[in-house]
Amino acid sequence: MGTEEEVKIGINNYIVSLNEVIKEFEEMKEPVDRLDTANKIGRLLYSLRVSVNEWGKWWTNLSTLNEMTEEDYALIYNTLRTLILEFLRFDLLITQKKTKEWKEKFPPLPPITKKEQQYHYNI
Repeated sequence: MGTEEEVKIGINNYIVSLNEVIKEFEEMKEPVDRLDTANKIGRLLYSLRVSVNEWGKWWTNLSTLNEMTEEDYALIYNTLRTLILEFLRFDLLITQKKTKEWKEKFPPLPPITKKEQQYHYNI
């Protein structure tokens, strides 16, 4: 885990990094094309993954959890629940939409006959 000073430096660096990412996203211009859009979505998802990873570190640190007050827990729970439900509903919407489109675009292949199975496995 490191010394108390190393932990403070790590936290301060993370706070600086978070502020920089927030500023970057606030100032981010609209994408100019599909590739730019994909790149920016990738950047957003990467930042979310880093943030969730850091939260995971907090939540496995008993010292951190011990320092949380009832009010801290209530704020975190209510806020995360709202944000995560919204994200998961969005995830479901896009996943269902794209799955339907892919099924229409790429219908399932017909089943392989016994003769075809024998041919493929005897090669």
